[in-house]
Amino acid sequence: MNYAEFKRRLENLYIDLRCSNVELISLLFRYNTTVREREAIIRQLYDYQYLNARTGNLESLGRSADRHSPEAEIRRLEKYITGFDEFVRKQEVEIDTMIENNKIANKILNLILSMDTDFSNILYAKYVKKMPDKDIIYMLYISRSTYYRRLGKARTILLNMYNSDEA
Repeated sequence: MNYAEFKRRLENLYIDLRCSNVELISLLFRYNTTVREREAIIRQLYDYQYLNARTGNLESLGRSADRHSPEAEIRRLEKYITGFDEFVRKQEVEIDTMIENNKIANKILNLILSMDTDFSNILYAKYVKKMPDKDIIYMLYISRSTYYRRLGKARTILLNMYNSDEA
């Protein structure tokens, strides 16, 4: 993993660690039900997202606004039929991505906690607790330049630990 990608992972560490609890369990519950129930639940979600608005016939808008265009209904039905499989695939990819991000976030958190105390405190406060830089500097009783120097060095050490752990 390169430095820019790793820095992005660190910025999203808080979200990747937090989202696993509620959202991931509800998404996994959807996919652990029986096949018939799962399809019904996913179809309801799909209906809610994509079929909640109707289009009226613009030509007869003044006379009968509640009348619907047959062409528009056919297009909506075709989109519904063809889009459902794509929607299911997107949901599965989303779940797999959340699980993978959570695994990487837990691994990074374990590496942060195993680091030297000076570096661990800075990284934990910045990326896990999401504290502002000023508060971290005040909490650790260090100067601003020392903070940024240690932060850069801590990121580099953590990246090297992560990459050596991957190999």
